[in-house]
Amino acid sequence: MSAFLDGYTSPEQKEGFRLKRLLYAIMGEGTFELVYDDITRTAAETFRDQRGNCLSFTNMFVAMARHVGLDASYQEVEVPAEWSLSGQAFLLSQHVNVFLQLSHDETR
Repeated sequence: MSAFLDGYTSPEQKEGFRLKRLLYAIMGEGTFELVYDDITRTAAETFRDQRGNCLSFTNMFVAMARHVGLDASYQEVEVPAEWSLSGQAFLLSQHVNVFLQLSHDETR
């Protein structure tokens, strides 16, 4: 994952540009294809398998953003409660995404 990112960004770039390059690296046509899968994976597994759910993608994006020096963290998203039953356990499905804080003067 590090070698992949190092091909798109460098520490000398401003934060905003590093973010744009990171987004291009994982969302640009022909660069990286992530397929939705119900299984939750680690950041490394998501990158390797190019598959995962919203938590998997968030894990990968947070790890990648931090690698390129961006202030990334997890953010829980409020969605209507969705309960399911698995065997004798009740499961509550929730959603997460990424929160990025850029320096005020580094947005371009």
